[in-house]
Amino acid sequence: MAGAGWGLLAAGFAAVLPYVVTWRLRHPREQKPVPRRVRVAYLLVTLGCAVAGVVLVGLLGGPHRVVAVVVTMVAGLAVAAVINTRYRVSNHACAAAGGSVILAVLYGPIFLLGVLIAAAVGWSRVVLGRHTVAEVAAGALVGAAVCAVVLPLMT
Repeated sequence: MAGAGWGLLAAGFAAVLPYVVTWRLRHPREQKPVPRRVRVAYLLVTLGCAVAGVVLVGLLGGPHRVVAVVVTMVAGLAVAAVINTRYRVSNHACAAAGGSVILAVLYGPIFLLGVLIAAAVGWSRVVLGRHTVAEVAAGALVGAAVCAVVLPLMT
């Protein structure tokens, strides 16, 4: 159960803190879609927060699996940031597909059913007009691939 506390601490740095800090960047009043430079900026802020979180969890003696998951997330954020400098990919689809792969690596292939949730996330991004089908598919592929490669190397 102690792992849950460590996970919450890491999630606070990897998700909650950057969400709050980048709110205005991600939700401009007049521009739709969000310009590429802004997308890269908030990915870099998120990346910095996640790195700070993994360093903190590691220095405080957090469980190896928590550190491994956050390092995997950092790798995914870094790859997404690099790709977004040139091409738009759905970061939501990237995170949802990556999360499914992380769960499958840690707890077994049944968690690959999480791709159904990732598909729903991707569908919502298309329906809302935030991304094309190609951008969603590319994001999902990037998230799944990075997590499928990095996490097994860490665990």
